[in-house]
Amino acid sequence: MSSMLLKGVIRNGRVEVAEMIDLPDGTEVVVTTKSSVPEVDDLLSPEEITRMQLAKVRLKSFDFMTEDEQGDDPVFVQQWIDDLRSIPPVPANPEKEDEWRVWEEKMRHFNVDAVRKQFEEGTP
Repeated sequence: MSSMLLKGVIRNGRVEVAEMIDLPDGTEVVVTTKSSVPEVDDLLSPEEITRMQLAKVRLKSFDFMTEDEQGDDPVFVQQWIDDLRSIPPVPANPEKEDEWRVWEEKMRHFNVDAVRKQFEEGTP
């Protein structure tokens, strides 16, 4: 099962979240306090947050196919492969590559620290 990160509040000793959670009754969860989980905004600069928000808007503009719309006959698959091969390569941009490497390192440290904390606290 994949992880979920949800915000909520404690009311009368119970956790309440704003959105509906699609999990079966009896599903085990781990609840941490806000101070133990860094906010995404704390990890990103204002420019990075703006870029991420713009990327989300652009992503919504794409018209993706559903599995039912995808064909699996050889002609369709070959057309899909040809379409992918027709996409030009991303031009080299050393400045952006450096930014990406810094971001990857930042995320690597965050993940290592999170796993280390889980081991120390005995949290699955």
